[in-house]
Amino acid sequence: MKIGYGKIGRSWKLDPTKGTTTGGDADVARALHVLSRLYPQDEFVLVGRNSGENPQEVGYPENVTNPWETSRGLLARVNAEYKRLSGDDETGKRPMSTAHLQELMRWHEENTVPLLFGDLHQVIMWAGQHGSSNIPLPQTSDRSELTYPQDTFIHYASYLFLGMNAWVAEAPDERDVIWLNPDPRNYLKFRDLKEPLKNPVIAQFDQTRQLKHERYGDETEPPKGIKWDKQGGVWVAKQTSVYGALELTALPHPSLVTLSTDHAARYDFGMIVNENRAYGGKLDRGPVIKDWVLQFWPDAEVFGKWSDKGKEILGRPDIRPCPYEYLGQVLQRWRATLTTPASGSGWATAKPWECFAYGTVCFFHPEYDTQGHIVPTIEQLAATDFGDFHDLFRALRVETPEQLKKRVDWLRDDPAAWQWVIAEQRRYFEQSYALHKGGVRMITERLTR
Repeated sequence: MKIGYGKIGRSWKLDPTKGTTTGGDADVARALHVLSRLYPQDEFVLVGRNSGENPQEVGYPENVTNPWETSRGLLARVNAEYKRLSGDDETGKRPMSTAHLQELMRWHEENTVPLLFGDLHQVIMWAGQHGSSNIPLPQTSDRSELTYPQDTFIHYASYLFLGMNAWVAEAPDERDVIWLNPDPRNYLKFRDLKEPLKNPVIAQFDQTRQLKHERYGDETEPPKGIKWDKQGGVWVAKQTSVYGALELTALPHPSLVTLSTDHAARYDFGMIVNENRAYGGKLDRGPVIKDWVLQFWPDAEVFGKWSDKGKEILGRPDIRPCPYEYLGQVLQRWRATLTTPASGSGWATAKPWECFAYGTVCFFHPEYDTQGHIVPTIEQLAATDFGDFHDLFRALRVETPEQLKKRVDWLRDDPAAWQWVIAEQRRYFEQSYALHKGGVRMITERLTR
C-alpha cells in the first residue's frame, strides 16, 4: 500500500530540531516515524513540500520516500513554472495575473498531481495554515469572479487540494482523506475540497463546524443532511473533529526520555510559553502570565517567542526562545510550571505530556484542556472517581492564582510530595503513550479498515 503524507500551508522540516525554536514540525515528523515503523511493508510518500532531505539520511526507514528531495528536481520545476508565469521586472516579482494563476493550476494538474497522487491507496494530511480558498475558485457572491488566494496558499496548499480532489474522484464513495489537526487556529475553513469528509478530523478537541465544498459546476443533489447552496455553488456539510490524543505525536518514546528526580537541583517555578496571537481577552497569554505567575515569581525564568511589545507588557525584556532540541533540559530546571490556554482556546496540547515525561509538575489553568482529555476538569473530578490517578489529577488542576502559589510552595517544602507527583505523572504518560500508540492509534484504525 502507498500512503501519501503531507501538511497543507507550509514546507515542513523532516528533522524538526534543525533551526527551530518552537518544534512546530515535531508532531508531523514523529508521527511519520511511528507510522512508517508500524507499517514496514507499506510506502509513505511525502506529497507535501518539505525541507528536501533524503529521508533515510535523517533517520527515517527505507519505506519513506520523498519526491521533493532536492536531487529529484521537483521543487526546482515548480518554482521555475511559478517564475515563468509571474514574471519579473526592475521592481521585483509582479503579481501573477488570474489567467496565469489558472495556467499554473493546470500545470500542477498535469505534472505535480499525477506524480504525487497517481497511485496512492491512502492519504494522511495535516491541517496547517490555509485560507477559505487556496486555489482560484468562483466567488460565492458572484460566480463570474474568481478568488485570488494568497501566495503562501498557492505555494504550499493549492496543488495538495488539486491532488486530493483528483484522488477522491477516482472512487468517491470509498476514498476519504485522513485529516489531522493539532492547532485550534487551523480548523478546516477551506472550500477547495469537492467531496465532504466521510470521517471526523482527528484532533485535540471535540467540535463541530460547517464546511463548504465547492462543486465545480457539478449539479448533483447532495446526500441527506448536506445543504445545497446552488447560488453559491457549494455544498454545506458538518465537519466534526474528535479528540485523538494527537498531541502525543510531539513526544519521543518514553524509553528515550530520562526522568530527572533531583529536587534540590531545580528552581521552584518556570515556564516555556510562546506569546501566540492576542485575542483581546483574559485568556491571552500576556494577562495570564502577569496574573498567575509574575505577581508571585517576578524573576521566574520564562522562555519562548515573544514580540518586543509582549515583553514590554510583561516587563520582562529578558525573555528568549528555547531551541527545541533543549526543551527537556530547560523543563528540568524547574520543579513546577503552568500550562495555559492555547490561542485563547480550551484545546489540549503537548506541553503537559512533555512535563510529565521530564519530571516537571504541570499545573493546569482552569481554561486549559476544558474538555478534560489529558486531565479531567474540576467538574469531572467532582462527579467521577478516576481510580489510581484521581489524586494526581486533583493536584494538577488549580482554580486560582493563589491556589497555584500554595501548591508550588507545597512542592518546594515537601520533597517527598514532589517525588510522588512526578512519578505518578510519568506513570500516566507511559500508560497513555502505549494506549494511544504514541498518538497515532486513531490513524491506524483508519488505515486498517
